[in-house]
Amino acid sequence: MTDIVLDMFSIDVTPASSEVGDMIKRIDKILPEPLINEFEGVASMEDNLQWVQGDLVNKIWDNVLAKKLKNKKGNLYTFLDITYYVSIRFLQGSRSFNTVKSWALVARRYSPAVRQLYHFEDVPFAHFTYAAQRKFDVDSQTGQKIWQDVLDYSWELSHNQGRSASVMQLQQKFEGLRATKSQFHPSLNDFNSREIDVSPVEISQIVDIQVDSQTLEAEMAEALHRLGGLVVRFANKYPRISGSVTNAYSVLSNALASITGVQEVQD
Repeated sequence: MTDIVLDMFSIDVTPASSEVGDMIKRIDKILPEPLINEFEGVASMEDNLQWVQGDLVNKIWDNVLAKKLKNKKGNLYTFLDITYYVSIRFLQGSRSFNTVKSWALVARRYSPAVRQLYHFEDVPFAHFTYAAQRKFDVDSQTGQKIWQDVLDYSWELSHNQGRSASVMQLQQKFEGLRATKSQFHPSLNDFNSREIDVSPVEISQIVDIQVDSQTLEAEMAEALHRLGGLVVRFANKYPRISGSVTNAYSVLSNALASITGVQEVQD
């Protein structure tokens, strides 16, 4: 078997380098199309799982809040406790609790309809994470918020260059960062969760929706997503009745999940 050299590159891997695009074209040209399609499908599925896992973490948190669950010392479990629980219980520690926390906060930030509007099936989850930073929730010269510009730019650039845009390219565009000769930074896409704006973004805030453009189930999901953020803040402000409020929210959320699940089976 041929030895694999792991400590060097034959090209300049700086994101702005034309050598990267050239390498992709050259290798793509000699690979069987089914192989490329298979890997793209797996990568897309893995990226989408971050949304799914984030939503599930938030559902677990809702249930823990509703039951007012406490630890051995009699203290209420926190959201960070939940992210650690998920990391250990379901991911066997293969993902840190901070990564799990990022999934959940980003999923909480963008409602399902907003994700759809900004092509979440094609735009990487990491780009939504980047756009979710508080500093981008300000007005842009384009007439919308900067976070919207970030996601629009990601979508357009990816199509223009024929491959997914990188976070470094977004940083160059919106923060004026210059490309460096350094190679790979594993933590490049990791943002401190304190930098993430967790206030939910609803579709009604950014676009006018026609009456017949959404199903009743989708509208209900949007309402519950907005209500979820209010429930968390309300529970923190009024702890004495937080159990009743969060339990009612959980009942509604579970009922919607049951209804949509039945609908999918019937379809």
